Amino acid sequence: MPPLTTLAQWLHWLETAHGGKIDLGLERVGEVYKRLQLAPVAPMVISVAGTNGKGSTVAMLDAICRQAGYRTGCFTSPHLLRYNERFSLQGQPASDEAVVAALNAVQKARGDVSLSYFEFTTLAALWLFKKTQVEVAILEVGLGGRLDSVNVVDADCAVVTTVDIDHTQWLGHDREAVGREKAGIFRPFTPAICGDLNSPLSVRRVACQKRARLFKRNVDFTVQRHEAGERHVFDWLGWSRNLRALPMPALAGDWQVDNAATAIAALESVADKLTISPEDYAAGLRAVKLAGRLQLLQSAPEVLVDVAHNAQSANALAQWLQQNPVAGRTVALFGVLADKQAAEWLPQFRFLVDSWVATEPVSGRAVSVNECQALIESATGTTVKLAQADPWQAYQQAIGELQENDRLLIFGSFFVLDPILRGYLRTKSLDSD
Repeated sequence: MPPLTTLAQWLHWLETAHGGKIDLGLERVGEVYKRLQLAPVAPMVISVAGTNGKGSTVAMLDAICRQAGYRTGCFTSPHLLRYNERFSLQGQPASDEAVVAALNAVQKARGDVSLSYFEFTTLAALWLFKKTQVEVAILEVGLGGRLDSVNVVDADCAVVTTVDIDHTQWLGHDREAVGREKAGIFRPFTPAICGDLNSPLSVRRVACQKRARLFKRNVDFTVQRHEAGERHVFDWLGWSRNLRALPMPALAGDWQVDNAATAIAALESVADKLTISPEDYAAGLRAVKLAGRLQLLQSAPEVLVDVAHNAQSANALAQWLQQNPVAGRTVALFGVLADKQAAEWLPQFRFLVDSWVATEPVSGRAVSVNECQALIESATGTTVKLAQADPWQAYQQAIGELQENDRLLIFGSFFVLDPILRGYLRTKSLDSD
């Protein structure tokens, strides 16, 4: 195959070449990684796995390190609007030209080795970070850990944010099995951070087997929330030092303090290689941004988007709704993938959502709009009066029925948020012309 010259050409090829299937394993990606001579990717590499909180933790690590003066590169997935979002350099998506160059480098090196969409993307990110000489590379694990393509890299610090049941087809049906897979990113004699308050025993067992240096939440580090004047702040108390009166992260949701605690623990565990001051931590937490996490699109009526799509993230979202009611109605626009066991966690929204709109994620793994309608009605006892397969059309119909004091909450899948955010931004752009 000759080199492709545009990102659009590459995306078309990537989406069709490997059939789009999840294909875990390190043999193929490891071979091409060696051919590209990517090790070490950067002087400091931090890998982040977990059921929930990965994206927020990566964003905080990135913001803090940049505040401390380090050149950063972040690899994340999936993207919301643009493929380039997966490759962040100094907090900004890489250019089309940079991504195309990286993909062509992988293509040239792979020879006859077949790579999946995610494997290709991972290797392109690693090549780009090596090429641009980032000082801190922060890599988000896509699925699991042990067999995920990110695990081809020997990280200087490995993080497991939380452990819950998700992706059961690949990771197992209980927390012990999931924890074992996620802890597969740990390395001998290097820091391993676990931010889960009730981590499975398997995480500690894998750390012991690998002889990793395990730091556990509420064992080796903890947080204490309190008030300083009119501000809500928190203290990070750890094995290395205590950091007092840190600002709450600039991300909605009380649980973001937990993600902040995990990010700080990761950076403190490599304090012999990175110098982060209390002021850097504070500035990074104030500056952090992340789309799709209780993101407010507009007020009066309020429109919120959130990527909650499994039991743990849905529980956190439900708790936030309880703590932050609106004067009017709450309408939920919901679509979900078939492997998310939504019937088990949707019932908690029964008294938090006044009416529902069913839609269908733009994915081959989606629950159909008709199945979604039946799912909502069975789980919540609420009659769904609006069901529209196209998420953007569902959004337009839903928002047209809102009053000023109402709230529209859009959640359930990245693949629901994507077309709605695209349509929303397109509309705003037309309004400004």
